[in-house]
Amino acid sequence: MIMIRDKMGLIGVDVINTLAEHMVDGDRQKAVELLHSIIAQGVSIDKCIIDLTEYFRTALLIKEHITKESILGAKAEHFSAKVIDALAAEQIEGILDLLLNLYRNIRFSLNQRFELELAISRLCSIQYAVVPSVLVRQIKELKEELLNAPPHREPPSGRNLPHSLLLPRVRLLSSLIGQRDLQPRLRRVWSSVQSISRCSRHN
Repeated sequence: MIMIRDKMGLIGVDVINTLAEHMVDGDRQKAVELLHSIIAQGVSIDKCIIDLTEYFRTALLIKEHITKESILGAKAEHFSAKVIDALAAEQIEGILDLLLNLYRNIRFSLNQRFELELAISRLCSIQYAVVPSVLVRQIKELKEELLNAPPHREPPSGRNLPHSLLLPRVRLLSSLIGQRDLQPRLRRVWSSVQSISRCSRHN
């Protein structure tokens, strides 16, 4: 535990586990309250950012199945399984990108505490971030459902849904995709889904 405490700085991995769990739960109130409790103990703003960055760097390595203690700097089991299971690798990369940018810019801030509070508040929405790999999987599932769906309206049975019930999901994914510059692979899959969707309207 002493080594983990050193690795996570003044805050400690247990406290950061709790803070990260509030983030993935989307509980802004508890996350910001815990942040204020950490700062009240004398931990500086930049030290908070450094420790959070180190924590999510380790979480990303664990997510990628790297568990060797000499690489992580601590034992993998000391990091919250809830946090690691809840986040995709791309979401953790997004957290790291936000924290690294925050650290670079914090010295020029008029109110460093507010900047950190805002970052923590934003990270409480990380579960709702649109992740390309997740979209690819959802689009492929939707394509399979459209191919297997009966053209006329029937009571849904398992995943074999009629086209009339699947089309709203097609439109939702279409709106999400329109907001991002997605990879060519995803766009190719999505094009075939749209073709199937258009055909279903004429059946």
